[in-house]
Amino acid sequence: MDKNQLKAILRSAWSLDEEIQSYKERIVVSRARAEKNTPHYGPQTGGGGDGKRMENDVISVLDEESYLLELIDKRQRELRKVIGYIELLPKSPMRAVLHKRYINYHTFEQIAAELHYSWQNVHRLHSKALDYILHEVNKGNT
Repeated sequence: MDKNQLKAILRSAWSLDEEIQSYKERIVVSRARAEKNTPHYGPQTGGGGDGKRMENDVISVLDEESYLLELIDKRQRELRKVIGYIELLPKSPMRAVLHKRYINYHTFEQIAAELHYSWQNVHRLHSKALDYILHEVNKGNT
């Protein structure tokens, strides 16, 4: 494994979290559309559809919610992997930087402010932490 592969693994939960947020927004829109439907109780259908618009909208919401649950489950599995890599580090500022970056999804600027470090120092700690993890992972593969 190289540094870019490790970073991709560490970012995997982050990208899933962004997809989850996007899906939550889609579900809000779908629910609003489903709730906006007005049932028609006459013998003739109103409008030009198949008369199943409400049913189709509700099914769409249920499908989207089901997929959202799958995404959340996948993100939890990825987070466990990320935490496993971070726990290879000794308790140190390196570990704090990676935790804030890949578990809390903070920017390097936010991390620097929270830890009272310079932005450059946070980057140095981040790089050092990645090197440490790679050393630990790769020594197990030799």
